[in-house]
Amino acid sequence: MRAYLQRAEVRLSTMHRIAGVFLNGAGLLFLLPVFLRDAFVRLAKVALTFGDPLPRVLATALLVAALGIPLLALYLLIKDIVAFYFTAYHAGLRERFFHPRLVLSGVAFSNDEARPEVKDAIIASQQTKDMLSFIVPQDQEDRKTYLRILAATHDQIIPEHRLKYMPSERDALNEDVRLFDAALGLAGVVDRFLIEEVAKMEMSLARHAISLRHLVLRYSKALLLFLLTTVVLVVSAEILASPSTGSLSTAGGTGLEPSDIEKASRLLPLYATFVLWALLTPWLVTRPISWIYQFAAKDLTRINSDHQLRVFEKTVTVVSIAAFAIASILTATATATLAGWRQDYAIAAAGVVATMFGLFWRWYSFVKHREIHPFRETSVDSGPKREVSSRPGAEGISVDSPRQVDEERIAFEAGGVNLAALHRKISETFSDSELGTLCRDVGVDYDDLEGFGRAAKAKELVYYLERRGLIPDLVEVLQKERPHVDWHHVVRQQFRTS
Repeated sequence: MRAYLQRAEVRLSTMHRIAGVFLNGAGLLFLLPVFLRDAFVRLAKVALTFGDPLPRVLATALLVAALGIPLLALYLLIKDIVAFYFTAYHAGLRERFFHPRLVLSGVAFSNDEARPEVKDAIIASQQTKDMLSFIVPQDQEDRKTYLRILAATHDQIIPEHRLKYMPSERDALNEDVRLFDAALGLAGVVDRFLIEEVAKMEMSLARHAISLRHLVLRYSKALLLFLLTTVVLVVSAEILASPSTGSLSTAGGTGLEPSDIEKASRLLPLYATFVLWALLTPWLVTRPISWIYQFAAKDLTRINSDHQLRVFEKTVTVVSIAAFAIASILTATATATLAGWRQDYAIAAAGVVATMFGLFWRWYSFVKHREIHPFRETSVDSGPKREVSSRPGAEGISVDSPRQVDEERIAFEAGGVNLAALHRKISETFSDSELGTLCRDVGVDYDDLEGFGRAAKAKELVYYLERRGLIPDLVEVLQKERPHVDWHHVVRQQFRTS
């Protein structure tokens, strides 16, 4: 277990170093709007000078969508980084108050790493004035803050195992010890056995792996969207800065002012550029997951397990469709102005928008069905089925058997048992000698169980039998030895609420 914890700590630190790269990258992304400020302002000034109110409103909406999608991606990226580093609940802490802590909590010396007197000596060494001054705040306002936390939580912020080491109220160090224990609680320190530390580490690695996968994909999408928007805005600004192309227009006989012709000739390539942006944005936002899926075999069912990323992709696609429609209308408006289609303006604009929107919708449907892979149940002959392995004590039990089946036993064998609640109840109900008798009844040598004390022995017994599939047998023996305790009820109730 010590060797595993050492390897896991190395893996955990590696994951946090990777997340630190994204934290720096998020800062770099935050600077991009500053670099794009001149291009965006230049586009806004020119686009909003179009004569009619409707084109001005549409142009404003188009620019807001173009800048809003990357900023939304950046906002969600920063939100995910905060969620990666902080957690509302730490494993093993059952609290009635809310205090978000850093996901890397403090680590206490395990209770079973040495004899009980060693743990007592460690805590006694901490509760000296020179040691307490290291962490207990000396500023009176900071001390009041800690005291308010203690009062608000009714001292529940203090780790449960530390309460029995609290000095008496007449002791001069009582308040400092309380503040020190409150600091331990704020840091998420929990006195655990070594096996509990291993269990927490496995859960922590799984949590970090899932969060880091989400973070990498989020960062990739945000970076791609920023790069695309940067290119589009810079190119559009350069188009507006180029010499006027009004000479290419058919100004004769249109009845329009030359200034309107000149504006339309300059805005037409600008709007066409945003049409291209609206086409590329939903395609680009789905690229990271598509790059990953290309390594999968064609006959495998592809699933997307990240709901938040799917929602973001759909949001980007919907906004892109709206931006595409707006850019198409503005493109049709500028085209009609240049061509002199004063009477056929509405027909031309509607035709262009309908045609381009139809093509875009077909393309979107292709992307949607390609990138979102819902799980579908396969047929009976599609592949091998998972077989239920047999375990000791479960022989001869079949759900298809016509004979009466012990439903509680089936539930236990399915994993519906709270092991922590079970071993705590055993340690509360049996004495040391009675626990030894219980071990003999279930075929376990009491002296072979690791740990010191009744609680540690009871825990090791439960996990030892669980690994061998003998928890149902243990519950049957417990029910015979302590018939006044409804062991089935205790396990079920605490399994649902703990």
